[in-house]
Amino acid sequence: MTTDMTLMHLMCAKICHDLSAPASAVAMGLEMLSEAPQDAPTRDLVHYSAQSTISKLELFRCLTGFSGMANKPTGIDLEKSLKNYWPDHKITVIWKVGNLEDLQGPSARLLLATILTAADGLPRGGTLIIHPQLRVTAEGPTASLREEAAQALTGQTPLPQQSASTIIPFFAHTLAQNLGGKFHLHTENENQFQIQMVG
Repeated sequence: MTTDMTLMHLMCAKICHDLSAPASAVAMGLEMLSEAPQDAPTRDLVHYSAQSTISKLELFRCLTGFSGMANKPTGIDLEKSLKNYWPDHKITVIWKVGNLEDLQGPSARLLLATILTAADGLPRGGTLIIHPQLRVTAEGPTASLREEAAQALTGQTPLPQQSASTIIPFFAHTLAQNLGGKFHLHTENENQFQIQMVG
């Protein structure tokens, strides 16, 4: 139970951290609009920030929600939630998975956690290629996972050593364990790395 509570607390901390900025921007924009209702840039800020908040909520629902629904999320849910997750188009996602509808439940949740972990290794943007068999290739300038994220993903560090910045890769590691697998991290070159779950 202690492990479950610690994991829950860190996941909540991550969600709150990611939602706080766009939600605060919405509140600030609405306050500014009350003073200048015709201000188009402020309206654009509110719209952009609100959309960002909704996109993040949809993604975290795929990652941790759908309680009691064994076949959710699906690959279709993942594709939809990721489409607007990076509104600046800093990261492009290329799907090479056959039928996204066949990707369901824990496997889909695991893939999403893997995708988010890989995206964290693209600080200057780039491309994520989603292959079958829970394999993700990250390509971009100086593509590389932070050491603490790599250790969390591959199970080299226990839960008490995790933080909000490493809880997603650790969550991916935990989901992989539950499915009887583990992660292998392979660096192709200074601009590409690959994450693969193996049995």
